[in-house]
Amino acid sequence: MSVRPRVLYVGFLFVLGLAISGCQPVQPVSATTASSNGEVVEESEPVTDTVIATEVVTAVGTGVGTVTETVTLTESEAVSPSVSTSFAPPEVPVVADPALLAEGLAVYRAQYCGVCHTLDSAETRGTFGPVHNGMGATANERIQDESYHGAATTATAYIRESIVDPQLYIVPGYAATSHRMPVYAHLDLSSLDALVAFLAAQ
Repeated sequence: MSVRPRVLYVGFLFVLGLAISGCQPVQPVSATTASSNGEVVEESEPVTDTVIATEVVTAVGTGVGTVTETVTLTESEAVSPSVSTSFAPPEVPVVADPALLAEGLAVYRAQYCGVCHTLDSAETRGTFGPVHNGMGATANERIQDESYHGAATTATAYIRESIVDPQLYIVPGYAATSHRMPVYAHLDLSSLDALVAFLAAQ
């Protein structure tokens, strides 16, 4: 008996079955592997997070200088309502007008601030009060101090507060000084603004 006709007959039935069932293309969604105990385990393809937008945000301060932040948005973040691309830039140091700084220096000297404070730019060597060198950065540190209970939230606000109401915060190490900081609330607004700008620029 010949085997060939049977092979052709089986092949014909196989092709006919595919045609009747409407053979659909296989879509490679996932791969399967056999685990050690013989069970079939489905492995999902790795999901990649595609970057769909990149934005460079620049915040310009009140003086010279800018703060730049790059915000990148991915597909997973784009569908999440909780993602926010806004940000609060840090305070940008103000570069004051030279004339204002000169006026502040004049006020500093006229009010005899150097009797108690050391400040290189004013050529003073006082020892009864805190050093004023680097006052802008120091003011930022002091408002973060746990013992600070004033209302200032910026360096310039702290300096102004320290001039008109100095007893709100006593710098550590100066509580027992023999010359306590007097109140300078009598200064006119223009002089006070110049003095604050001058100290903040140190």
